[in-house]
Amino acid sequence: SQTFSRLEKLLFLNLSQVGLESLDSLLISKFVELEILDLSFNSLISIPKDYFKKNMAISSLYLNNNKINHIDLFILQINNLIHTFIFANNNLTSFDFNLF
Repeated sequence: SQTFSRLEKLLFLNLSQVGLESLDSLLISKFVELEILDLSFNSLISIPKDYFKKNMAISSLYLNNNKINHIDLFILQINNLIHTFIFANNNLTSFDFNLF
């Protein structure tokens, strides 16, 4: 859609507390320069494995206070720039220590 077409150089996107239950693959794909993404305080259950593949500039990712039960190792491997990853208060059933 053209809603965000003029925001391609966006660096910070705060989508916290907006009631997200799932992530549309097109939601952030146009923001290739995005550095900070805040998806905290929503109702997300999972993050698609390749969701951030077009957002290689992300350095801070906030996923805290959702209902996420699993984080795929691929999410963090795809982007070596991530230095802040906040994941507190989710529903993790297991944790892969190879993430770090």
